[in-house]
Amino acid sequence: MKKPDSLRAKLMEIFPELTRDPHRLRMWIEKGAVKCRAADPAQGENLSYRLDYTLTVVIEEWTRPSLLIWIVLLDWLRIHEPALLTAANGRGLEFEADLISNAKADISLDLPLSEAVIATRRADGGFDMQVKEEPDPLMPDTMPIVAGGERLKAIWLDGTQLVPDPLAAERA
Repeated sequence: MKKPDSLRAKLMEIFPELTRDPHRLRMWIEKGAVKCRAADPAQGENLSYRLDYTLTVVIEEWTRPSLLIWIVLLDWLRIHEPALLTAANGRGLEFEADLISNAKADISLDLPLSEAVIATRRADGGFDMQVKEEPDPLMPDTMPIVAGGERLKAIWLDGTQLVPDPLAAERA
């Protein structure tokens, strides 16, 4: 599965505190299912399948505004699971927060994800397997969430810069 690793990399790229303390970012998969139509005569010998699963992401001891997590997550989802961002997904993104103090929280979110795997039979009897990319991103990866084509470099809230963290050097 590619999506958990991709999301972890995105979160650690934007939030250096998670790179310094990787134990604060935990992920696991629950309620996974493998869906294959090999028994369908119309599919022939096709052993391609889809993985459907719920990825639980927990960020512990978060001391910055939770709004930062959501904008980074939405930017990642627009490419990797765009259906979660459409009006057809009436549920929204579910999360929980354990408010440890006024300045610290453990944040948990459940992401229903899917990954298609193409299995192509080889002449030697084996299979070539490939995880298929999302066919229709909400916006192409060449069009980042930031206007002008630049990567997400900074996030501000009410006039205060939050990413990159201007106090990161003091906290290290």
